[in-house]
Amino acid sequence: MIRRPPTLIPMTEADIQQVKDFVEARKQAANTDTSTSPNSAGGEGSSGKGKLDALKDVEGRNAAAESEKERKAMSKEERLGLK
Repeated sequence: MIRRPPTLIPMTEADIQQVKDFVEARKQAANTDTSTSPNSAGGEGSSGKGKLDALKDVEGRNAAAESEKERKAMSKEERLGLK
């Protein structure tokens, strides 16, 4: 396969600032979402939460545990898409 030089995408300082502002807004939105949830009584310093706790959906259910239960309920053929 013949390689070619990468396509350069010109960016200005305004573009970079727009991305930084967007990232900051997302961080603030995530912080307000976690601070208003009822499970945040431990504060921001509680790093003992596992990865499964981080995968909770909007209704407070543990999405990872639910998908694991659903997968265990399926047969091998269903998981592989043969049925």
